[in-house]
Amino acid sequence: MVETVAAVPAPPAPAEAIAPPRAQTPEELYEALDEETRAELIDGEIVIVPPATLLHGRTQLTISQLLDVFVQSRALGRVFIDAGMHLGAQRYVPDVAFVASSHAERVQETHIAGAADLVVEVLSPSTAGRDWGSKMRDYEQYGVPE
Repeated sequence: MVETVAAVPAPPAPAEAIAPPRAQTPEELYEALDEETRAELIDGEIVIVPPATLLHGRTQLTISQLLDVFVQSRALGRVFIDAGMHLGAQRYVPDVAFVASSHAERVQETHIAGAADLVVEVLSPSTAGRDWGSKMRDYEQYGVPE
């Protein structure tokens, strides 16, 4: 005769104390964004930058190309398009930026640490308020020459 023995369920494991998730700062959330997400951190708020219009893109390209030819022919520094620029707690992505050779240490692997020597913002109706407001204020405060 074969006897069937029912398996006795194991007692439940003691509940482990799980710490509640720590709230992330806006800076940490910003840094966690992927490279493809064009965003700025302005006054503790992450602002997703919408794709540029074709006219905006052409204007940005023309300005950057002309500036780059001038800068490279005179070995003055480097020109960037859509490079992240860290100004204190603010994180901006100017349309075009120039960093002089004398400030080459500001150019990091992923961003410009501090003020660029020239910043160009191509105005769009959707961004003009920020460009003329908080961005201009911060560019001046952190030493972007006029």
